[in-house]
Amino acid sequence: PQPGGFGVSINNGALYTNDPAVTVNTWAPNVTQVRLSNDGGYADAGWTTYQLTHTWTISTYGSYVMPRSVYAWFKDAQSAIYGPYQDDIVYDPIAPQGRVQIVGQIAQSARHTPFSATSAVTLNLEASDNSSGVASMRLGEDTLESVAWQPFTDTVTWTLHSDIVYVQFRDSAGNLSSLYGSDGREHALASRPLSVTLSGPTLGLTNTAYTFTADVLPVTATLPITYVWQVSGHTPITHAAALSARDVLSFTWDVTGT
Repeated sequence: PQPGGFGVSINNGALYTNDPAVTVNTWAPNVTQVRLSNDGGYADAGWTTYQLTHTWTISTYGSYVMPRSVYAWFKDAQSAIYGPYQDDIVYDPIAPQGRVQIVGQIAQSARHTPFSATSAVTLNLEASDNSSGVASMRLGEDTLESVAWQPFTDTVTWTLHSDIVYVQFRDSAGNLSSLYGSDGREHALASRPLSVTLSGPTLGLTNTAYTFTADVLPVTATLPITYVWQVSGHTPITHAAALSARDVLSFTWDVTGT
């Protein structure tokens, strides 16, 4: 029997992801090495020094509704091997689709009569998603970037200030739909970067390469994105990422300090 207290978790136990690059957490008592794999078959290779957090890329092969597994093995100082331990997550890169319609008497006269701020109407919303499911939506009559998300529902009472209402849907994996207008048109999504997170080791050795990852959110931010890395002891480095909202660089320091 294997000891308790061993485990592996993808994205802190999330059910879905829209990015194959995930964070894998591992935990195990009194071990020195860890091995991760997308394949449950064991091979005595790929061991690394044990750590709690790993940046990992899950498999994207096959149907999107198929769970993607990550397996972990652990090795202690006496070379005893424990595992595999496994967690899975569904990879869903497909955005939901939908539409919005204004119903009622005001909608019928909208083509000829300006709306007032007191024009209350009913909005009918339809949305579908083929994997993780529609989770939330946001509505507005102008830009939606500052509008809060709310749980998806198929009927909303709305006070009109113009003649078109826009809606955007988000699925459980975080994919964003296009913007849909009550005029029946679909508007392509152009999303500006809202934030950036930096991940990497906080301590290290001199003359050793360490990798750092910059992730721009949302992952649907319009590309390309220009990254400027300003690192102590190095000349600033500029990258233009044209394929994803992520940039990865490695740095080496030859002096001690912070």
